[in-house]
Amino acid sequence: MLGRSLKWKLEALGTIQSLLFSVDSQYNGLLKNIVTVANIPPKNHTFFAGSTLRMCNYLPHNDGSCSDVFTINQPLLAMIIDSDQNVTENNRVWRTGLEGTGFFLKPSNDPNSVDMEGESGNITLSKTCVQTLILPFQDLSNFRRESLAFVFLQFWLFGISVLAMIQDSVPHLLAGIGARILLTAWSAYVIWRTRHLSSVYEALLGDPGTPCSVDFFPTYFSTRSSLEIPDLVLNFSALTIMIWTLLRVYAVQSYKCVGAPAHILRIRKFFMAIQACLQLEVYILPAGMGLWIDQLFNTYIRYISEHTILYEGIFIFHTVMVVPWIVLGWYAVRYERKKWMFSFIFVGFLFLLAESLVFDSQVYRWTFIMWANFACFTVAYMIVIIACVILGIVCLRNFDQGLAQYLHAESALASSNFAPEVFQHREDVDMEKAPLPEFPIPLHVLKGAELDRPPSTYYLPTLHADDTSPGGVVVVKKDRW
Repeated sequence: MLGRSLKWKLEALGTIQSLLFSVDSQYNGLLKNIVTVANIPPKNHTFFAGSTLRMCNYLPHNDGSCSDVFTINQPLLAMIIDSDQNVTENNRVWRTGLEGTGFFLKPSNDPNSVDMEGESGNITLSKTCVQTLILPFQDLSNFRRESLAFVFLQFWLFGISVLAMIQDSVPHLLAGIGARILLTAWSAYVIWRTRHLSSVYEALLGDPGTPCSVDFFPTYFSTRSSLEIPDLVLNFSALTIMIWTLLRVYAVQSYKCVGAPAHILRIRKFFMAIQACLQLEVYILPAGMGLWIDQLFNTYIRYISEHTILYEGIFIFHTVMVVPWIVLGWYAVRYERKKWMFSFIFVGFLFLLAESLVFDSQVYRWTFIMWANFACFTVAYMIVIIACVILGIVCLRNFDQGLAQYLHAESALASSNFAPEVFQHREDVDMEKAPLPEFPIPLHVLKGAELDRPPSTYYLPTLHADDTSPGGVVVVKKDRW
């Protein structure tokens, strides 16, 4: 029942993100057509400096590459006029919105202006109006990219959730919870962002006295809000389910491991933590780098970037190395291979070094500042890389203390359908000094186990085997080595 409930929520969340992508694409297509017909140079981009909208064509921004377009709440000296030099009355019709109105675009007689002819009348979008439309065009293009990233994230979360349910895996649940926390926080943020942008676009485009005085988004923000609110509710409920599942699974696994020495349990927590970080990095690192490379080739960044080849090299390095790096880290910790762990830590430092080099770029820093979603992914995968390196160093310091042998024995017993004895937990009993109960262990399991650890590592029971005993069973006595 729990798995079906979580599956249903993941499918619903994927559907919501797909609908958001569809809505963003519809309005982004309209704005793209206007900007294209107006022949706006592709390297031009706009941003707010205080309440003033500025347009620039290069980075860094200086007086030679930027100009002021419009200041909110400051009336323009001239309004859109028709060929008879009269204020157009069609504005009042177009202010009701563009949806449901058939129209087509054509270049105007004035440079960078556009004539829109539709069933409700004709209107001329001035050069200044078209320039103000560059800002929402940039925003909606990025919103489409966000929706795609979250659609793919739902597929990843579905796979993680299935593995967590099947294997009762704490690391998979931890990775899923980490991603779900980011999604829930982002869902809450976009609700505020939608309300904020609604007022900004109204003051920039729709209010009387603005360069356009046209409501280009009559139902866009209400549609987004109607999808974003259930998205937040579903994300929060899915997060609650995963946390409850984690507590249940962790309690069961802790109960199964009650007979293990205390230092083994402590080391095992670091092992699970680095596994969770590696699982989380499987998606967020490629997603973050993918968002950056998409900006580099499909936006105005393409026309003003001066070190594109370097960025391509760093992207290829991340793409090629991320999966081997994750696999290397998992095996290094699982089997306590020091050389593998040194290699894992070294590659992690290379990732951080490459990210530092990219941050030295002005276009990368500009993208990081202007696009909150890209910044979120970037900060998230850098934090996880740092966590992986630190946890790798901690695990390396705890090598050769018995974790690999414990995990091997645990895996062997699990593969033999061995059911551990029920232990009574008492706070006043030292588990390392308490007497061990007798329980049967299949003989072939013990023959394959690595029990060659020094006595100082942890206590092991004395094994009395009788190959002729029924079923090849070994009885573990209470005395110790």
